[in-house]
Amino acid sequence: MHWDFFSSLDTGTYWQTGYVVVSHMFVSCLSLLNSKSSGAYYPATIIPSFIVLLITSILALKLAGAGGDGAQTAAMLIARAGINEGFDATHIPSYGPESRGGTSYADVHIAKEEVLSPSSASPHVLVAFNAPSLSKFGPTVPAGGTVVYDSSVIADPVDLGPDVRMFGVPFSEIARDLGSLKVKNIVALGALQAATELFPAESFLFTLRDVLKDKTALLPLNEDAFARGQRHVLETIAETGN
Repeated sequence: MHWDFFSSLDTGTYWQTGYVVVSHMFVSCLSLLNSKSSGAYYPATIIPSFIVLLITSILALKLAGAGGDGAQTAAMLIARAGINEGFDATHIPSYGPESRGGTSYADVHIAKEEVLSPSSASPHVLVAFNAPSLSKFGPTVPAGGTVVYDSSVIADPVDLGPDVRMFGVPFSEIARDLGSLKVKNIVALGALQAATELFPAESFLFTLRDVLKDKTALLPLNEDAFARGQRHVLETIAETGN
């Protein structure tokens, strides 16, 4: 739990203490119920979880791809940018046996006050680096959510309906054009910023510069990758009005 829990004890606002404890347990139990039932209870758990997240002003993101796609690094950068902006943020990586060549993912939560559960059963934003990730997690994005995916490797994206905004951005192709496939996650980060305006671009760039402060030679490439991802989405929005 976060400092709000302890400050509520110090100030005697025990209703806040109870709220933090109960909401933590409620969302965590729903997540556990869903995971233990192989998704059988998903429809029943998703609605109350989403309501709790909405009430507590929490934004959930999921970044998914194969091992080596850079999803974990991008997720870490998002969480650090959120903290730099004054929010509470968590980054929970998932390294399953399928992480090399299959689907691995990272869950990120950004909250105005406190992150109640690190699980992203129904992410408001999904970044998918490959087709299996989009097929697996795309249907969990609720109406009003946003999906950004690598159109270099996903030729036929799953249809998520008109209420989910989808942006196909060629992460891999842009990164190859820049001379390094390793920066496709930074291309994705720039695309995410333009698609969601989660934080100002400068917040992400400040975080990126801080992470690379001992590897300054890599900064121009990464900043260019970020800008290219941004530009692709902004051009798409200008053309389609999406």
